[in-house]
Amino acid sequence: MLLNILPRAEAKPYYKLENKITFQEFEEEFFNQKIRKEQIQSKISPETAWHVIRSYIKGRRYDDYLTPEEYQGIARKDKTVDSKIYQLVYDRVWSVYKDFLKEEGKWDQQDLVRDVLSYINRDGVVLDQEYLSIFCDEAQDFTKIELKFILQLSAFSKYNLREVESFIQVLPFAFAGDPLQTITPTGFRWDRFKEMLYNELKNNFNLKNPNKFTQDSKFTLHYNYRSAPEIVNFSNRVQFFRKEKFGEQVKPQEAWFEGKGDLPKLFLFTVGEGISEEEFIEYADNTVIITPFSVGGLDKIAEKVEGDPLLGRIAKKNEHTLTDDGVIGMFTSLTAKGLEFDKVIIYKFGDYLGKDLLNSVEETQSTTGIEIEYFINRLYVALTRAKKQLIIVDSTVGREYLWDYFENEALEEMNSEEFAEWFSGEEFALLKDESPEVMEEKHLLKVAHQLKKKGILNEDPILLRNAQQLYETEGEAQEAEVCAAWYHKFKYNYLKAGKLFQRLSGENERALECFWQGEHWTEIKKWYDSNPGRLDKRYKKIAEFMLLDQEQESIDKIDLGKELLIDSYDELEEEVRNSKQFEQVKQDFFRTLADQKEKLPSEQLGSIAEVLDEGRHYLDYNVEEITELIFELYYTAGEYQQTVDFVAENDLEATEQYYRAKTELSFYPDTIDYLYRLEDYEQVIKEYEANNKDLKSKERLQKVGNSYLELDKVVEAAEVYIELQAVKKVEVIYKKNISYFKSQFKENDGWFFTRLFDLMLQERRLGDVFYGIIRKHFGDDWKQKVELCKILFKLIATNDYFPQKNVADLSQAKVRDFFDETKRLVFDQNRYNINIIEASLSYEKVEIKYKWLLGYYEELLEIDPGKLNYNNDVEYEKQLSYLYSKKVGIHHFPRTRWLHAKKKFIEISDKMSEERAQEHQTEIEQKLRDWGLTEDDIPTGIPSLVEVEEIELGFESEKEVIRLQVDTDDKFKNDMIYGELKKENHKFNDKVIDTLILNLDKLDAEELGQVILETKELKLVLEF
Repeated sequence: MLLNILPRAEAKPYYKLENKITFQEFEEEFFNQKIRKEQIQSKISPETAWHVIRSYIKGRRYDDYLTPEEYQGIARKDKTVDSKIYQLVYDRVWSVYKDFLKEEGKWDQQDLVRDVLSYINRDGVVLDQEYLSIFCDEAQDFTKIELKFILQLSAFSKYNLREVESFIQVLPFAFAGDPLQTITPTGFRWDRFKEMLYNELKNNFNLKNPNKFTQDSKFTLHYNYRSAPEIVNFSNRVQFFRKEKFGEQVKPQEAWFEGKGDLPKLFLFTVGEGISEEEFIEYADNTVIITPFSVGGLDKIAEKVEGDPLLGRIAKKNEHTLTDDGVIGMFTSLTAKGLEFDKVIIYKFGDYLGKDLLNSVEETQSTTGIEIEYFINRLYVALTRAKKQLIIVDSTVGREYLWDYFENEALEEMNSEEFAEWFSGEEFALLKDESPEVMEEKHLLKVAHQLKKKGILNEDPILLRNAQQLYETEGEAQEAEVCAAWYHKFKYNYLKAGKLFQRLSGENERALECFWQGEHWTEIKKWYDSNPGRLDKRYKKIAEFMLLDQEQESIDKIDLGKELLIDSYDELEEEVRNSKQFEQVKQDFFRTLADQKEKLPSEQLGSIAEVLDEGRHYLDYNVEEITELIFELYYTAGEYQQTVDFVAENDLEATEQYYRAKTELSFYPDTIDYLYRLEDYEQVIKEYEANNKDLKSKERLQKVGNSYLELDKVVEAAEVYIELQAVKKVEVIYKKNISYFKSQFKENDGWFFTRLFDLMLQERRLGDVFYGIIRKHFGDDWKQKVELCKILFKLIATNDYFPQKNVADLSQAKVRDFFDETKRLVFDQNRYNINIIEASLSYEKVEIKYKWLLGYYEELLEIDPGKLNYNNDVEYEKQLSYLYSKKVGIHHFPRTRWLHAKKKFIEISDKMSEERAQEHQTEIEQKLRDWGLTEDDIPTGIPSLVEVEEIELGFESEKEVIRLQVDTDDKFKNDMIYGELKKENHKFNDKVIDTLILNLDKLDAEELGQVILETKELKLVLEF
C-alpha cells in the first residue's frame, strides 16, 4: 500500500524489497558488523539501538530526526530509555546506520513511511483512496508516524470535526494488538499508544476533547482461542514473570476450549538427561521446531541451523530438508508468528539466552532491559503457537537459566499474593515422564494443510515449500504441485508458476495472471490463441505491442501504443493501467517514438501529441519527460500554435523550439525578439533590412545593433546605436575599431564622426571630442584633423549644445589651448577649407574669452579676400556671403561680431576702471562711424547659423555676371580682382572674367598693367 501511494518515479528507484532492512538484518548485517567497538556494544544491545532509532529518531516525526535535546524535552512517561543511552545511540549508532543505508542503497520501514507522509502532505496532493472505517491488527508494531499515516487515510481527517464533536459518539477506528507479541523492538505500550492517538485526533481531526474517544475504549481479550488449557496456563507463568519484572499491566488468560481425551499436553526434555541427542534427532524430524534465533525470514535461518550440532544433523538427515529457502519444518518466533500447529517443539531458548534470566533482568533494569524484554516476547510467541502439544527441549544449563523460573516456588517468591490469585488451585504439569516418541509428528498432512493455507494467505513461499515437502513425504503429488505452483508464483518465477497452474484443474486464469506478472508476452499470446472464446482481451493487445520489433515495425508499434494509451484513459482497468507491465508499455512506446519521430509524417506526430496531451495526467509517467515529449511532437509536426499554447498552459520554460514556433507565428517587428533570443543574428539583420530598417522600439533597435556586432558589422552597428543615441556604446565600437573608422573617413564623408561628435557634444563632452579623438587619434594627420574640426565647428555652430554655464568639460587652460590650436587651423593650415563663420560662432558658444575673440575677429577683418580659396564654388559663395553682402556691405559679419565681443568685454570686466571702459566705448563709437553702423547694428547675442545664411547672397547664379554693386572707390573690390588675376597659372572662369570686365574702369593704369603682365591669359584680356 505504501509503495502504491508514492509516485512510481519516486518509489521504484529506491524502495526495492530486496534492500529492505528489518531488525534481523539490522542486527546481523549492520550492528554486529559495523558497531565493533566493545565499549559501545557492552552498553547498547542491537534491540536497544533498533528501538531508539525506529521508535524515536525516525519514528516520532516525518519532517526531521529527533535529536537528543528534543528527546529530553518529551514527557517522562513517553520515554523508554535513559537520555544518556539515547545520546549514545544517536552519536555512535545512528550516525553510522544513516550512512550505511545511503551507501548500501538500503531502507527500512520508517524511511518509507516518512517519504509517504512527506508526499501526501505536499500542497495539492490528494489520496486516491480514503476510508470511512479503519480496522488495524498488530497495533503493537506501530510507531507514531505510522499511526499518523493510518489516521490520514480516514475520510474524516479532511474535515473540521470540532463543530459537530458533541454529536459524535464514536469514531470508526479499531486497533488490536498484543504488546506481549512485539518480537521486534518497537517500545510499544498501550498507554503511549493512547497518548499518540490522542494527539493525532486533536491535530488531524481538530477535536477539542479527544479523551472522549480514547477513554474506556480498550478491551482486553481474556480468552486464548488456540491452545489447550495446559499450554495456556504455562504461558500465563511467562506473563506473570513479565508483570513482576517489567511492570507490564497484564492479566492471565483462559483457554476457550477444554482439553479432550488423554493426550498429554506439556513436556520438558533435557538433552543428555531425559533424552539423548540421537533420540531427539530421530523423533524431532518432520515436527515443527521453533528456534530462538533472532534472524529474519526462513531463508536466513539455514546458517544458524547448520551451526547447531543437533539441528544441523536433522536438517541434513533428509536432502530436501535444507534448501536455499531455509530449513523445512524449522521456524523462528518471527516466522512462526501467525501460525498454529497441533504439536510444537520449543528448542533451547534457555541455552540461547546464555545467562541467568532473573539476574539479567535485575542487572539491566537500571539501564534499559529491552534486550531481555524482547527475548521474553519471542518466547511467549513461540509457546503460544502450539494448539495441543507443547514440547520444550533444552540443555541442563538452559533449563536452569530459564525454565526453572516458571516453577511454582520461583514464581510465588516474586509475589505470593498475586501468585495465589493467578494460579489458585492449579497443579503444575510441565514435567512428564514420557517417551521421546511423543515428539514425533503423526499428522503431517494437517501440518501441510496449515502451511499451505497460511503460505497462500501470507504469500509466503517458504511456508509453501514446507507444505510441498510434507505433501511429497505423504505421497500427495497433486497437493504438492499446487504448493509448487504457488511457491514459484511468490518467488516471482512466473513462467514456471504459470505452466504449473495450466496443468492444474481450474487454474487456467491464474496461469494467465502469472504470465502477465512475469511479462511473458509470447505465453500470453499463446494463451489467448488457445482460449478464443475469452471476451476479456485486456492483456492481449499489450502482449502484441511488446512483441513488435521496435525498429522494423516502428510505425505499427507506435500506432498500437497510441491505441493502448487511448484505452488507458477509459477502458483499461485501473489495476492494468497502474501495473508495471503497462509502465513498460509506456516506456517502450515513448522510447520508440523518440527514436522514430523524425521519420513520422507530421499528421501522425500531431495526432500522437494530442493523445498524450489529453491523457498525460492519467499516465502516471514522468511528468517532465512526457511534457517535454508532447512539446517536441507539436513542434516537429509543425503545429506551432499548439506548441506555443502548450508552453503557456503548462507554465514551461521557453526553449529554442518555442521561440522558433513564435517566430513562425509572428510578424515583423515581433520576429526580432524571438530571433534575437535564438541568437540567430543573421536572420535578425535580414528581417530588419528587408523591412527598410523601420523599427521604432529602442529595445529592438538595441537587439539589431547587438546582432550587427555579433556579425562584425561595426559600421551598421554604429548606425543603430547612433540612432539610439547610445553614445557609450558607439564610443566602445569606435575605440575597438579605430583603424577601420580612420580608413573609412573619406569614403563615408565623415558621417560616423559627425554622428559620434554630435552625441558626445550633447553630453557636453567637447574635451573628449577634441582631446580624446581629434588630437589623440589624428594629431599627426593635419588634413583629417582639419576635416574633423570642420565637423566639430559645424555641429557647435548649428546646434544648441553651448553656451551653458559650467557644462563644458574644458578648463580655462584647455579653452585657451583649444582656441589656439583650432585658430591656427583656420588661418594657417589650408585655412579656407574651414568655414570661418562656423568657427567663429563655435568660439563664442564655447565661451572663449572676449579678449581672445576680439583678437580673432580683428585677424579675420584683415583677411585678403583675394586669397580666398574658391576651388569649391559652393563653399566659396557661402564664405563670401558670410563676409560680404550687397545689402550690408563688406566685412559685415566680422565687424558686427567684433562690436558684440567688445561690448561684452566691457560688461564683464568687473575690475576695469571707468577711464579704461570709456576708452573702449570710444573705440566702439569710432568703429561704428568708420563702418557706417549704429548702436542698433550691434548684436545682443550669438546668432544662429540660419540667421547668418539669410543674408542675401552677392552672387545670383553661376551663369549670370557677378555684380557686386559697390562704390567705385571701394578699394576692396579692386584688391579682390587683383588678387584673383594674380594667382599663378590660374585659368579664368566666367565669374572672374565678368568681374574683371565690370571693374576695369576702377583700376588705374599701373594696376591694370601689373595684372596684364602677371597673367598668362593676356590674349583674352586684350581681345576684350
